[in-house]
Amino acid sequence: MERPDLRIFFDDRLRHQSIDNIAQNYGLENEPNPDVHFELAWANRSMSIAPRIKTLQPVNSAALQQLAKELFTLVGTNLPWPRL
Repeated sequence: MERPDLRIFFDDRLRHQSIDNIAQNYGLENEPNPDVHFELAWANRSMSIAPRIKTLQPVNSAALQQLAKELFTLVGTNLPWPRL
């Protein structure tokens, strides 16, 4: 099978290499069995790799910037801060 986007479903080595590239964003690149954490999907003639756990968040700089933006949107608003 010459098409890597289809061969990935049948070739363990290619699948694990592709998943490892994505897993780096989640800090899971050294996991012994990447198929446990990620799944392949075929839709609209395109292959994608996504975490099996939908709430798993990437830990790369773009994701951390987005998280900081969401967490610190209270700064500058008139919402009261909780008292500890």
